[in-house]
Amino acid sequence: LDGRFIFVNKVYAERRGMPADEIKGKTAFDLWPQEFAQNLEKEDREIHQTGHLIEADLESFGADGVLRSYHGVKFPIPDESGDIVAIASVHIGNTERKRAENALKQSELQLRAVIDNSPYHFSLKDLDGKYLLLNQSYAKLRNISVEKAIGKSASETEVAEASANIEAHDNQVIETGKAVSYEREIRHSNGALEHREINKFPAFDADGNVFGIGTIAVDISERKFAEKEITEKSILLQTILDAAPVSISFRDTENRVKFVNKKMALELGAKPEYFIGKTLTAAHGSVTGENVESLVGEVLQSKKPIIDREFKPPRIPGHIHRYSFIPVFDGNNLSGVLAIGQDVTEQREAEAAVLQSEALLRSIIDHSPAIISLKDLDGRF
Repeated sequence: LDGRFIFVNKVYAERRGMPADEIKGKTAFDLWPQEFAQNLEKEDREIHQTGHLIEADLESFGADGVLRSYHGVKFPIPDESGDIVAIASVHIGNTERKRAENALKQSELQLRAVIDNSPYHFSLKDLDGKYLLLNQSYAKLRNISVEKAIGKSASETEVAEASANIEAHDNQVIETGKAVSYEREIRHSNGALEHREINKFPAFDADGNVFGIGTIAVDISERKFAEKEITEKSILLQTILDAAPVSISFRDTENRVKFVNKKMALELGAKPEYFIGKTLTAAHGSVTGENVESLVGEVLQSKKPIIDREFKPPRIPGHIHRYSFIPVFDGNNLSGVLAIGQDVTEQREAEAAVLQSEALLRSIIDHSPAIISLKDLDGRF
């Protein structure tokens, strides 16, 4: 009871770096730093006064300088009359467990920091649909704190229709053990429409059994609105191009048709979708495609435009087409060739008729026996 060691085992002696016989008769102040020894002495007095054992975790440096963790129990030893005559202690090393616990705690803090600062809405529920974990963003959507949401189910935080939808998808994940993805439209009280992409996935325990359902929800409203705008603009552009009185097409760097308007498709005798992904040679044979494809190939190789090139298409005998082929770049990379063509047969026939008429008139004038002249309003011939 004077705090002197009566007995220590071999492990204790090794940790202190001295033989067990040398430790006998010494006090904690002879073996440990003063503050640590004072704590040990305080525990001994408490045990002596109360007769109760003390169980606690402690850390101490061994003789080798290594910091170790222990879980210890100190208890009184009475004599035959019940008087306390000694205080015993048993400490079991739990350094690895403490390291694991600290690592787990650190991991949990890191996970908490990640999910709380994530722009996504995250939650984890058990198989009964009760929230085990959720981030601030997810809780804010439901106008509830994270602490109050834990242990509640969707039926307690969502409207009935939304709750039924959530539970149906949760059950699908539980039954199949596979992730599911879907989209939801949510109309807020202020009338704003929000689009969400929902990803649900099974959470497995160490034995491979599903113990929960994870949910990651992403606000994709901006993307959906952008897609809608692109679609509307694409439809408008398609309408304009289809109404244009010229043939328009776009080919990639492999000379494959990526777009063709109705005017050109009509000239070639098929619907626009028939040509997509094909070369004209593949679509209509070499006789039809050789002129256009060779000119497209020339632009792809030179990366320079060909403007107002005229040729006679074999598929339409007697006609003359005038085409311009323009290289299209995506940044510094050539992405394809835009071809714009027009049937100029009537124009060329009209021009030829004018020339013929002028020649005929000139012949008549030159061979007329009459004296013929023509002056402008200034009296000039």
